[in-house]
Order: sequence, then structure tokens, then C-alpha cells
Amino acid sequence: MRYKQFKFKNFKGIKALTLDLNEGATTLIGLNESGKTTILEAIFSFSYGAEAVEALNPGMETIRNPESWIPVSERANFNDVITVSATIALDEHDQSGVWTHAWKNYDLKLDDLPSEFDIKAEYVIKNSRQSNMRGLTDLRFTGTQGKQRKSRTFTSDTPEWQGIMNYMISALPRIWYFPDFLFEFPERFVLAGAKSRFNTPFDTSEKDESSSVDARMADRNRIYRTTFENIVERLGYGATLDTHVVERLKSRNRADHRSLDALLLDMSRLVTETVFDGWNRILGRAPAAQEVQINADFDSDGAACLELKIKGPDGYYDLSERSLGFRWFFMFLLMTSFQKESKSGTKPLILLDEPASNLHSSAQAELLKSFAKLTETADLIYTTHSHHLIDVRWLDSAYVIKNSALDSLDFGDYLSTRMGARTSITATRYRKFVAESPDHTSYIQPVLDLLNYHPSILEPTPNVILVEGKSDFFAMRYMAEVINVPTDLRMVPGGGAGSLDALIRLHIGWGKSFLVLLDGDAEGKKQRERYEREFGPLILNRCVMLPDICRNEKVLELEDLFEPHDKSAIVSEVFPQADTSRRITKKSLQQAIVELYARRQPVAINSSTIKQFCIMFEALRKRLNDA
Repeated sequence: MRYKQFKFKNFKGIKALTLDLNEGATTLIGLNESGKTTILEAIFSFSYGAEAVEALNPGMETIRNPESWIPVSERANFNDVITVSATIALDEHDQSGVWTHAWKNYDLKLDDLPSEFDIKAEYVIKNSRQSNMRGLTDLRFTGTQGKQRKSRTFTSDTPEWQGIMNYMISALPRIWYFPDFLFEFPERFVLAGAKSRFNTPFDTSEKDESSSVDARMADRNRIYRTTFENIVERLGYGATLDTHVVERLKSRNRADHRSLDALLLDMSRLVTETVFDGWNRILGRAPAAQEVQINADFDSDGAACLELKIKGPDGYYDLSERSLGFRWFFMFLLMTSFQKESKSGTKPLILLDEPASNLHSSAQAELLKSFAKLTETADLIYTTHSHHLIDVRWLDSAYVIKNSALDSLDFGDYLSTRMGARTSITATRYRKFVAESPDHTSYIQPVLDLLNYHPSILEPTPNVILVEGKSDFFAMRYMAEVINVPTDLRMVPGGGAGSLDALIRLHIGWGKSFLVLLDGDAEGKKQRERYEREFGPLILNRCVMLPDICRNEKVLELEDLFEPHDKSAIVSEVFPQADTSRRITKKSLQQAIVELYARRQPVAINSSTIKQFCIMFEALRKRLNDA
């Protein structure tokens, strides 16, 4: 399963907002106070999937309190419904799991299951107090049970429907929200197993709001236990915490304790390598700490525990005794490096708010690389206003977050926004935002900085052909503008087949239509492969080879489109003394075309040459329309 879409209504500064998600990374780009954090909090407030990470960070305790979601400007007397909903996509593996669960537990053979379904939570607020919570879903189950031959519908008041929904909700991707990573890592945590608590959309019984110390402690232990279970699994030799740590710790057999020590040593080495190698890679220097040591012991109540110490040059420390910077990186790498898909094959969804915004540029760039690694085992949504934390490959899935109250630069309006008045948060796909609001560059300044481009009156225009160099550029312009071969294409030159990266980033960033036209020689083929590898799906079907577009395998270079007679005529017009009876050199032809173009001077061109340029221009135009 994966989250395909979230919808929110009346959530803080959000009147109504829809966020469509792709697999991998989704970047939320926006100004300060634009509402990026509000969107992350809204996603985390989807309680059916949210992991109880507030147990790690007490400062998050109020985030999922519905009364804290009331728009600030309406807190005096809010009477409306706050809605948080999600669309969940199911693949064949997910559907198979549901069918198997229904068959084994209810002797129920389900009919076809949908490929996606919605779960909506409605929080009814009266007089600024929550009066009710309604869980709604569009899922309906039909099937045959036992020896029945005719399918019937199972409604929400049947145990079969409730049981299947419980199973599906328990399999939802867990949502991990990290506003920061400066929460405390305990000196030790209990290894006693604890199941994840989740809500069901049909359960209306009274519940403890899980704000008690015992509940938070249980959640904290469960989260850390899950992390260290993943660490043990990453070792790759089939060990588990229960069998290979807890049972060995309880054993009186000396051999079991030696085996336990060996396992703890391997765990310590793995965490040391993961955390400190990541530190070195991101910050470019070794930390003062040297290694991580993991031990197992019993607490005062006789419960099996794990404890973690940091070894420095002069002894062992608790994590809380290290610097804020060290603690941030340690917890970031610990909590993200050991994420994994669940047994049902679902990836967790990780939310990061302005990660490492106080780091220097090279460290942020390295952190961005670690995000690419993270998306192999988790889906990621993160906010940023730093161009060092934007990956051009993820622009298709990026959003520009805008707060309409910030459209005015008046200081009084800014203060009103800070106080929550007239706030209206929107999220627009990056490509759509650029196309519809090209003048609102302040909202996308991080992307412009990434592209190393400062906008002017000469903005990129649609229908652009990026060509290898100036010789191709002037040849095409000469034929189009001086010889009048019809085309509305714009040509932009590079500095060689391998020099088009910056131009590609520029046109991707502005969401403009473009093609890359490469020669059919070995270098052209090599660079096409590199561009497709570098830019991935963003340049799919946009790199075209000259022989393919001209439908002539003999046309390897643009100069091959000119008939020999035309080459002689062009060179003779500029260099009358040249011996055109011999082979015309490429350099002389290029120089002649440039000068004729500058003069706007036509020469008599053979109709077959004009036809070949017509074919090329028309093929490029059609390819642009399809790209």
C-alpha cells in the first residue's frame, strides 16, 4: 500500500487543499510562513497511519489534538467540520493479502477489490470544542461465505467488514513526522514487545487519549525496539531481538552469553559504521566520538533492556551529553538509515521539516544525496527553502506552497499572517505554478538558484531545440530565417555534445517544452546515454538523434543535410578564392554559414536540401508536441 493523495479542509490555515503524491520524494518549496509545516502536520494528523513519534518528542504532543487545528482567526467560536482524508493505492500483493485474510478468518471469498480506497476522518467542532469524530470510507465488500453460492454485501455493522478493515488499516504505511531530531534518546529502553496502536473508522467506543506517561513510555519503547529489530535484521544472519537477545540474556548458559556479546558487538559495529560514515560523508570531517557501544541488561523491574553509549576520546557518554549538532545527526541517521518495508511490502512515509537548514551548503548537498538512498526503503515528503536541498530530478513531484496573505509586502499584513488572520494555504505542482505564475519568482527562488539562473526579460520560450553547438545553431537559423524554410522552432546552442546539462536544467526548471538534438556519431550516442542516466524520466523521449529525426541513417551531422552543390555555393559566396572542386571542409562551411547569416544574405539552395530541412523541422515539431 502507499498513500496516493491527501485532502484537508479547515485545517489551521488550510481552507481546502489536495496533495497528490508520487512514489519516492516530494519536495514542498515555499517562503517562510507559507504553510509548509502546516501541511506536514495535516498529513501527520491522519491518525490511522500516524506513528506515535510524539512519544519521542514531547513537544509534538498537541499536534494531533483536533482543537489545535481550528483556524486562529476563528478560535473565538468555531462551528464547522475539520476533515483529514487519504486515498490509499493497493497493488496485487496488497489485494492478495486482503483476500487471504478474509478467507482464513471468515471463510469469506471476496469478489474483486478496488485498486484504491479512501479513508476520511471528520472532526465535528462546536463552540470551538470537539464534539464528535466520524470515520468514513468508501470501501464495500461483497463475496460468498462458506457454502453460499450467491454473493452478498458486508456492511460496516458486520464483524466481517470490521475485521477486514482492521486488517487493512493495520497494514497502512506508517507516517513518521520529524520536525527535528533533537529529541532525547533514553539511557535504556525495554525490549518487551508492544503492538502498534491504530484507529479504526468504525470504532466509536471511548478511548484513553494515550496521553498518560505509561502509554507514552510504551510507544517510545516500541519505536526504539522496532528500530533495533531492523538493525539486527540488517546484519543478515536471521537473528531476532526476542530469540537472540532477550532469551540469551535470561539464559544461565555461558555459551549463550558469549553469543549475545558477539551479536551486540556486530550491532555496535553496524551502527558505528552507518552513523559515523554518514557523518563523515555529510560534514566532510570525522566526529569527536569514535564508536557506538550497545549493551543488554535488566532494569529494576527485571525487564530486558538495551542501552546505547557513545565512546569518545576520553570515555563513554550518553547521547544526551553530546553536542546538539551531533545529537541531530545521530538521531537522523539512526531513525532513517534503518527504515524498511513492512512484511506486507509497504514503505513508511517520512515527513521532514526544513531538515538541516542551519548546515553549510556542501553538507546540505550531501544530505540531499542521503535522501535519494532513503527513498529506496521509504517515501519522503520534506520542506525546504534551500536550493542545496532540491533535486532537479524530483521537480515533477514538487509543490510550491503559497500563503495568499503573503502576497502583500505590507508589514501590517505580515503581522496579521503571523497571527493567523486571512491565512489561505495552497499547494500547486511546480510545473503548473511556473506555467501559470511566471512572474512570482520569489516563491521558486530556490529552484532558480539551483539552476544557477537569474531571470531577465529573455525567459526560456516553448518549442526549443537544444543543439550541440554554434555551428548547428547558425545552420538551422540561416535556413529558417534567411532561406525561409518554414518553422516556428527556437534553437539554443551549447558548447558541444556533452555541454548541455545547464541548459537542460534551465528548461526543466521553467517547465518549458524542449528537445535535445544530437549528432548520430559515437559521441552523440554516448552523451544521450549520459543525459538519460543523469536526468532520468525528466528527459524521457527528449533526446533525439539526427539520423532518426531526418529518417536518413546517412545524416550523422547537420552539415550532411546540405547537397554538395549547396556546400560549394555557400563557401564560394564567402571565400571566392577557395577551390570548391575539392572536398569542402566542415570548418570552412561553418564559417561561411555564420557570415552569410550575419549578412542576412541568401544563396541559391537546391530544393532537395530545402526538403531535408523541412522534414527535420516538421519531425522536431511533432516530437515536441508529443514530449
